[in-house]
Amino acid sequence: TTPVLILFDGEEARELSRIPVILDNLFAAGRIPPMLALFLGQPYERREADLSCSDDMNRFLVEELLPWLRKQYQIHTDPERTIAGGASLGSLASAYAALQHPEAIRRVLSQSGAFWWGKTGAGQEWLTGQFAARPRMPVRFYLDVGLMETKGGAISQLATNRHMLAVLRDKGYPVTYREFNGPHAYPCWRAGFAEALLALLAE
Repeated sequence: TTPVLILFDGEEARELSRIPVILDNLFAAGRIPPMLALFLGQPYERREADLSCSDDMNRFLVEELLPWLRKQYQIHTDPERTIAGGASLGSLASAYAALQHPEAIRRVLSQSGAFWWGKTGAGQEWLTGQFAARPRMPVRFYLDVGLMETKGGAISQLATNRHMLAVLRDKGYPVTYREFNGPHAYPCWRAGFAEALLALLAE
């Protein structure tokens, strides 16, 4: 089966994180198999709604995007080889997709995940609470976060990622976790992307 990589904030992933170059280099070096990478564009005015634990986004992924991919490229998609990924809110969307639809997506690539996010009236760190409350799903995670990500919001990004890590490990999820010495920024995510992808393809 062909591995599938779905990345949120696709324009930024292409232009700022330069993911296509990273993928080409990994493939040329024989470190990854041939794979399909999809870069989903999020218009700025829709970004928060689309990426904040959206059931509409999940329906699009599972009922429209993946079936289209199978038909368009004549491939079989294996949930064990289907990765949803992104940075910040893109990480939040990726983790929610896997929680809701492990029959389709079982790998999550999270860089500086915005796990501080909370539904209106439900308090902060909503998704972390969902992982704590629900039975463990057959999903594997890669999480990273910067040691400088301690300001700029109501809760430290570093603290909320550590909390998500603790919840996932307590529930028995397989997790690769890394902290880097940097801020919430594309150069940091670009530097860590290859390691993140290789960790998720290794199993």
